Amino acid sequence: MARKRNPHETERRWRTLLTRLERSGQSVAEFAARHSVSTASVYHWRKRLGRSGPVRRRSPSGGPRASARVYCSGR
Repeated sequence: MARKRNPHETERRWRTLLTRLERSGQSVAEFAARHSVSTASVYHWRKRLGRSGPVRRRSPSGGPRASARVYCSGR
């Protein structure tokens, strides 16, 4: 019988893989082939873990970036 994976281990594994992908500069297809995972899985986990693209930047303080809104006074 196959061993059932711990969901926390799976999430940790995918966080690590996605960090490696972001740092690698490779396309998703190249990275997936090299790490024996499907491109669909990469996109699924990237969406599930809230990673939008190849580079995720942080503010200089290390925390999440604050969004700014610019309002026009209409004058």
